Amino acid sequence: MKLNFILSILLISCNWAIGLQGLVIPQNGKILSTAGTGIAGDIHPALNPAMGISSHSYMQFSLNNWLGDVSGGHTLFHWGNKIPKQLSIQTWNAKDLELWGDSPDDSPMGTFGIHYVSAAYSMSHHFNTPYRFGFRLQTNYSHLFTESLSGITLDVGTTIPMGTSIT
Repeated sequence: MKLNFILSILLISCNWAIGLQGLVIPQNGKILSTAGTGIAGDIHPALNPAMGISSHSYMQFSLNNWLGDVSGGHTLFHWGNKIPKQLSIQTWNAKDLELWGDSPDDSPMGTFGIHYVSAAYSMSHHFNTPYRFGFRLQTNYSHLFTESLSGITLDVGTTIPMGTSIT
């Protein structure tokens, strides 16, 4: 029984495709700066859905402009003291990108735009134990030229206290 369980975990963990993970764009600089190494802590639900308890509710909002007239926005609502919840919406788009053909030319063939939209909901609970469990459900939609890609990701996480100074 144990061997079957271990083999199942190995089989599932080796069969994840990269396709949808390519759509996941970090929501802020803190997530981007960890490069995925912050999964053991409760920095942000995008890294580990088992969020820590917050003493207050808050809302974050940003409008972003980047190179090449890429613009976007991010809105986040965080509420709940003992059972923290978080809802976030993120958008990115670029308009009037020049379309060039396979061979060099003096002028572009036309223009097109790209769009990206993501919405995520996270929740965390301790279930009257010293552990904290959480999940994050995220939907993604991306449209580039004539291709569209959409998907749903589910992340689960836990925070296990290992001592007074290590979580």
